[in-house]
Amino acid sequence: MPSDLSTFNIPQQIFTLFYAIAWGTAANSQPRWKVFAWGAIRHDPPSKRRALLGLVILNFLPLLYFVVVLAMLNAKVWNQTSWSIGAYAKIFVSIIPAFAPFGFYRVWTAIVAKRRELFYQPEHDVATPAEKQRRREIWEQIGITLDVNSELNPRWAAGNLFWGLVYVLVGPISLLLVWGLPYL
Repeated sequence: MPSDLSTFNIPQQIFTLFYAIAWGTAANSQPRWKVFAWGAIRHDPPSKRRALLGLVILNFLPLLYFVVVLAMLNAKVWNQTSWSIGAYAKIFVSIIPAFAPFGFYRVWTAIVAKRRELFYQPEHDVATPAEKQRRREIWEQIGITLDVNSELNPRWAAGNLFWGLVYVLVGPISLLLVWGLPYL
């Protein structure tokens, strides 16, 4: 990283811009899942579990990823004044890791779909009619309108996990390939 943190090189600037756009876009899909239903966590254990998982996968990991990639993009080669095809390739691959927020969102979705009874407790998993009514009331108060049987089908969890990891890992791997290990 730059020693004074006040200036970023061109790939770092490009990555930062695209990462902000991707993270904002991914964040727009979260309200429908009520990932962070903070008002309900004291009364609804599945909401608490969703929020804790969301904190780790949708907040902490993207921040950690951002810092690591920003550091990877800080190569001494950018102090050179001449531009070559390699320099443009480096700028291009600087954008690829910016798509990681979509991957973190997919990983979260995969985990929740695989264990939907833990994070949403579908109505058919509730034992008594009184508990079913309580579940409906809590979901209505939180604003959850999901059909957990179709939108959180465990059959799709492996695919979501795979593609989520692809989104997260392709960026750093392409940086290593194009930027090269000696610059790290």
